Amino acid sequence: MRSKQQIVPYLLLLPALVLLLVFNLLPTIATLVESTFVISLRSGERVFAGFANFERIFNDPI
Repeated sequence: MRSKQQIVPYLLLLPALVLLLVFNLLPTIATLVESTFVISLRSGERVFAGFANFERIFNDPI
Protein backbone atom coordinates (compact mmCIF):
# COMPACT_ATOMS: atom_id res chain seq x y z
CA MET A 1 0.00 0.00 0.00
CA ARG A 2 2.90 2.34 0.66
CA SER A 3 4.04 2.24 -2.97
CA LYS A 4 0.60 3.39 -4.18
CA GLN A 5 0.73 6.33 -1.79
CA GLN A 6 4.14 7.30 -3.13
CA ILE A 7 2.96 7.43 -6.74
CA VAL A 8 -0.20 9.50 -6.14
CA PRO A 9 1.58 12.90 -5.95
CA TYR A 10 3.27 12.22 -9.29
CA LEU A 11 -0.02 11.24 -10.89
CA LEU A 12 -1.57 14.47 -9.62
CA LEU A 13 1.28 16.48 -11.17
CA LEU A 14 1.00 14.73 -14.53
CA PRO A 15 -1.85 16.86 -15.99
CA ALA A 16 -0.01 20.06 -15.07
CA LEU A 17 3.18 18.80 -16.69
CA VAL A 18 1.31 17.83 -19.86
CA LEU A 19 -0.27 21.30 -20.06
CA LEU A 20 3.12 22.90 -19.47
CA LEU A 21 4.57 20.87 -22.31
CA VAL A 22 1.72 21.60 -24.71
CA PHE A 23 1.35 25.32 -24.05
CA ASN A 24 4.96 26.36 -23.31
CA LEU A 25 7.61 23.98 -24.53
CA LEU A 26 6.17 22.98 -27.92
CA PRO A 27 5.48 26.57 -29.09
CA THR A 28 8.97 27.58 -27.99
CA ILE A 29 10.53 24.79 -30.02
CA ALA A 30 8.30 25.61 -33.02
CA THR A 31 9.34 29.27 -32.82
CA LEU A 32 13.02 28.37 -32.77
CA VAL A 33 12.57 26.10 -35.79
CA GLU A 34 10.58 28.73 -37.72
CA SER A 35 13.20 31.39 -36.96
CA THR A 36 15.72 29.49 -39.08
CA PHE A 37 13.62 30.05 -42.23
CA VAL A 38 13.01 33.04 -44.49
CA ILE A 39 9.31 33.00 -45.33
CA SER A 40 7.81 34.95 -48.22
CA LEU A 41 4.52 36.49 -47.15
CA ARG A 42 3.36 36.78 -50.73
CA SER A 43 3.93 33.22 -51.93
CA GLY A 44 4.36 31.40 -48.63
CA GLU A 45 7.64 29.93 -49.84
CA ARG A 46 9.99 28.85 -47.07
CA VAL A 47 13.74 28.91 -47.62
CA PHE A 48 16.10 27.54 -44.99
CA ALA A 49 18.38 30.31 -43.76
CA GLY A 50 20.11 28.60 -40.86
CA PHE A 51 21.45 31.12 -38.38
CA ALA A 52 21.61 33.94 -40.95
CA ASN A 53 18.51 35.54 -39.40
CA PHE A 54 20.17 35.61 -35.98
CA GLU A 55 23.42 36.88 -37.46
CA ARG A 56 21.56 39.73 -39.16
CA ILE A 57 19.74 40.67 -35.94
CA PHE A 58 22.83 40.65 -33.74
CA ASN A 59 24.99 42.53 -36.26
CA ASP A 60 22.40 45.27 -36.86
CA PRO A 61 23.96 48.60 -35.77
CA ILE A 62 20.73 50.13 -34.42
